[in-house]
Amino acid sequence: MVGISIKYFKANAGFTLIEILTVLMLIGFAVGGVSVFFTQGAPDQELKKTIERFVVIGDHVGELAILSGEPIGMLIEPPEWRDNPLDDGWRYSWQKRAITGQWEELASVPPVEIDKAIDLQISIDEQEWDYEDAPENLEPILVFYPSGEVSPFEIVFSHDLLTDEPQTVMVDLWGAVVWKERQELNEELDKDK
Repeated sequence: MVGISIKYFKANAGFTLIEILTVLMLIGFAVGGVSVFFTQGAPDQELKKTIERFVVIGDHVGELAILSGEPIGMLIEPPEWRDNPLDDGWRYSWQKRAITGQWEELASVPPVEIDKAIDLQISIDEQEWDYEDAPENLEPILVFYPSGEVSPFEIVFSHDLLTDEPQTVMVDLWGAVVWKERQELNEELDKDK
């Protein structure tokens, strides 16, 4: 009887695709729900929350690309491309590559609107992204691949009302989205222990 139960558990040790997708959907809802609680506050708090949100969603999407086996791209829209450039800030959303090769909206991760007081400077492969004119077909500029690789990028976040140094989000060597200044601070604190 013991041999049968061990054999049963070995045969069913993995997770089904439906179980994995259900967990991912719940995580997506949690990320969406958390976004409701982000409130307007002091400029430094607003910038901090924007960066933290970006890092959490970026890591989630990286994991989702690995689990789903589909590349997921990040579409970034500067205010100049938006319907109302004087009132709208930056916006980013996520798309997955369909079998046809076309990019389709990723419904499980909602688009994010960034406050107009926050500006972004984006570098891809160590080259500043030139976005002067909006292309006819909007496509992702950053891609998270099922292999765990990510387009090498660095995004500098700054707030109009803050004179402090801007904050940088980047992808590290292992494909994780990290807040550079916070990571450096944590490393210094670890050294002091």
